[in-house]
Amino acid sequence: MTAALTKKRYTSTSAFLKDTEPSLRRHEFPNIFVLVMAQAEIDEGGEDGYCAAVWDDQDQLVFALVNCKHNTMLYGSWTQNMDAVDLLVDDLVSTGAHTDIEFAHAFQPSIGRLHEQLAKHNLDLRITDPVWAYESQKVIWSPRLLAIARDEHTELKVATLDELALLTRWLQEFLIHLATVNGMDTSFQPEAEGMAREAITNQYAHILYIQDVPVSMCWMRRPTETECAIAMVYTPKESRGKGYGAVCVGLLTEKLLKTRRSVNLFVARDRDVAVSNMYAGIGYQLVGEATRLRKKK
Repeated sequence: MTAALTKKRYTSTSAFLKDTEPSLRRHEFPNIFVLVMAQAEIDEGGEDGYCAAVWDDQDQLVFALVNCKHNTMLYGSWTQNMDAVDLLVDDLVSTGAHTDIEFAHAFQPSIGRLHEQLAKHNLDLRITDPVWAYESQKVIWSPRLLAIARDEHTELKVATLDELALLTRWLQEFLIHLATVNGMDTSFQPEAEGMAREAITNQYAHILYIQDVPVSMCWMRRPTETECAIAMVYTPKESRGKGYGAVCVGLLTEKLLKTRRSVNLFVARDRDVAVSNMYAGIGYQLVGEATRLRKKK
């Protein structure tokens, strides 16, 4: 028997998040886009965007949708109930708040359904940046990587302004690789030095040193009380093939897991399988897939 679905539209992002956050937090990673962006809207005083949720007859959250940045950026929660997605898309369209959407982001299968339903209303969005989603609750070291990680000459450091130039150069190389090798859209990224400076200020950027030589980097992203993401994983060409990328991620994962229940990351879906296996090799498990939609130019 199919559960009855009830749509609820909210008059403010604060009211939306207050009502939905406890449910979204139970499965935080696949709902992270809604959680982070709704909070950002509140912090920036943008409370006028469309936001709504679908609840079942047991008062369980089924699907949530929030339209941010003056209704230009749409974020959906994870669901397998396509009727719930359809219900909110129809409601969104009825308000006219869909006409300015330039970007959408969610996990599959929610994002696929959003794409289909928005297309029916003449919203021409292209699928871009498909990624695999990985999660870890414990680092599992191979003997080789463990030997590197525990060596007295191995150190994972929080980056400082002294390393701004290095971090900026590595970030530029990382973004070029994403765009040219992985086909990812990096046009929306801010200027590299500004990103690096902000990451240093927030103490998000970490650099792995071997024998006092910087060999790899990875950054914290979207930290919450219970989870955190790792991103910007990059090892320069001269240091590749030695396990340094895996050690860098593994050490930061261990650090984060001391105070959090899980750590997650995204991997470009079309990357070499060996890259994905680098994460699987230290205990990360594949838990899903996410995709962006962007307005066609």
